[in-house]
Amino acid sequence: MVISEVVEEEEPTVEEPYELAVTMSSAFASKTR
Repeated sequence: MVISEVVEEEEPTVEEPYELAVTMSSAFASKTR
């Protein structure tokens, strides 16, 4: 998926992928509900 590609690109930084994952998780949870 696109998420894996973004994670690979942002790998050097630790905070960015983490925040991105949190944002994706919250957004996914909102869409699911």
